Amino acid sequence: MSTPAERNKQREELKREFKYIFKIVVVGDSGVGKTSLIRTYTDGQFQHYLHPDGLLDKKEKVLRLGSDKIKLEIWDTAGQERYRSLTASYYRGAHGCLILFDASVTDATTNTNRSLDRCVHWLDDTTQYCNDSTCKMLVATKCHLLDETKTLKCELGKKFADENNLSYMELSSEKNMNVNETFEKLAQILYTEYSRRDSNLNEKVNEGQGNSLHIFKSTFFKNSLVCPGSCVIL
Repeated sequence: MSTPAERNKQREELKREFKYIFKIVVVGDSGVGKTSLIRTYTDGQFQHYLHPDGLLDKKEKVLRLGSDKIKLEIWDTAGQERYRSLTASYYRGAHGCLILFDASVTDATTNTNRSLDRCVHWLDDTTQYCNDSTCKMLVATKCHLLDETKTLKCELGKKFADENNLSYMELSSEKNMNVNETFEKLAQILYTEYSRRDSNLNEKVNEGQGNSLHIFKSTFFKNSLVCPGSCVIL
């Protein structure tokens, strides 16, 4: 257990190094490629099969957006979704959420995708456990396995995303197709939104409402240590 002095030092170090720290959670049924996607993005290499150990895993990636340095803390379920053991603690403090489905199991005959159908459940979970402001993105995985009958542009996924007001991306971790672009798109959305909030708060300061800004900042710095990944605003 760290001391108050150590926590204060950590806050100051974070303030100097990063403009924002965003917590990203990745969800979806077992086998859709969550761990492979995260490892491909953070480690730069694809692994065909990864044995989940049941322990929640966090990987980090640092980005630069404009002149600002951003850190993504990306959380993996590590197989716990198989036992429906994900709880509110996994989602708590999440700024962004990737909801994955396997595009390669699309049935061209019936025009259905059982993996996508399960995303209704994951969307319900994020609605229940995430903040209203959490940015949610639907992601079609294993798109390199799609043939002409299934179409690379997974129309079912795009339709589901549109109907549920979600951002949408298609990728292949194995071919490293759109992997970086997916996380960068999510990071850009979050960066734009939190920069806008920052700007609005600064305007309030100029109008003589500095106390509210002080409270807002203090709360976020405190949360950033209690709940990994909570946004740090400088």
